[in-house]
Amino acid sequence: VCSQQCINLEGSFVCECQSGYRTDPVNGTCKAVGEQPYLVFTNRHEIRMLGLRRKGYRQVLDHLRNVMALDADVAEKRIFWADLGEQAIFSMPMDGHKGKADASRIVNNIRIHVRIAADWIYNNI
Repeated sequence: VCSQQCINLEGSFVCECQSGYRTDPVNGTCKAVGEQPYLVFTNRHEIRMLGLRRKGYRQVLDHLRNVMALDADVAEKRIFWADLGEQAIFSMPMDGHKGKADASRIVNNIRIHVRIAADWIYNNI
């Protein structure tokens, strides 16, 4: 019945949430406290962000040529992507407001299909 912790009482029980969570008053489940989680994705020509709680949707970057790989370093708040049309890997802040002006080219001359993984432990791509 409880989503995280159940404390047995004589003839009853109490649900509690772990640190960093609070009880949702509507359905009684534990919900994370803090920033809204979101999904960052690409459709090859744009990078977009979708809020998972409030369903807020925004365009992060547009007019891209052929984005084939995307990852994010949440701790550093940066997005990384490979654009095969540009033959390069780029990076920008997740909250970038200047669009392409916030983007920086970090690897040149990629000629094959690539995948990207942001190593948030050692800060490598």
